[in-house]
Amino acid sequence: MYLNEFDYIPVDLDDFFYRLPSKPSIKKLLNNFVRAYPDLLSDVQQSIHSGEEEKIKSSAHMLKGVLGNLSLNKASELALELENNAGNIEKDDALALVDEIKSELIILDEFLKSNPPVFE
Repeated sequence: MYLNEFDYIPVDLDDFFYRLPSKPSIKKLLNNFVRAYPDLLSDVQQSIHSGEEEKIKSSAHMLKGVLGNLSLNKASELALELENNAGNIEKDDALALVDEIKSELIILDEFLKSNPPVFE
């Protein structure tokens, strides 16, 4: 999806508007998510540092669900990759996936700040 000066945005707006047709609710939901995602990513990072496969799977699964429900498809796919490979992935590779997810969410935050009319 492309809008304004953005070459790419991480949210599928068509799917998202289908899921949540009330635009004021959408803006509030996304803004709340942007404030909350650092804690979600921190939980995933802590589970990776613990090295416990079940914790990694569980935290990645929860993150994947949140991202998918918000139509953040690429970020959700990255979380799914982490979940599916929790027992086989090197710590640095797992943390790199979290960094990729974070990059997607930073773009979302910048998009939200630059395109408020989309949600009004």
